[in-house]
Amino acid sequence: MKDKLETADKLDDAQQETLNRLVKAGLAENLGKFFGRAYKLRVKKTEDGHLHIQAVHEDSGNDYMTVHDLAALLQTDVATVRRMTKERAQRQARFPLPFFKINGKMLRFDRKKIQECLQNMTAALPVFKPAKQRGRKKKGKYAALYLAFNK
Repeated sequence: MKDKLETADKLDDAQQETLNRLVKAGLAENLGKFFGRAYKLRVKKTEDGHLHIQAVHEDSGNDYMTVHDLAALLQTDVATVRRMTKERAQRQARFPLPFFKINGKMLRFDRKKIQECLQNMTAALPVFKPAKQRGRKKKGKYAALYLAFNK
């Protein structure tokens, strides 16, 4: 839990005791169920002396990422990442996610290949023009000005 904890300020004894009680009560285990290993716990003191505890979804920075790391990088949930790696999604996707499995179960993603894939996706995205004006044409004294700016 020590490597997951970031404290911006020096905590006094009572605040440290409160934080220790939360950890003993299962805070780390519950956050681990939700975020996997891809989170940091940030603790700050507020101006009125209270503790502000924030769990942040953050990838680990390793060369080989877990599903949780990739979900943090893509800013999505784990179920979406798993859905993107299913056989049908890999066949039908224009840019399938590069991954490999360890012992046929554990998904891993090479950070360099994922970054290349994301760059290819962004390079291939079309540039959209704003939609044309629909409906009736504007009438009145500002109609010419409106039409001039919305071509």
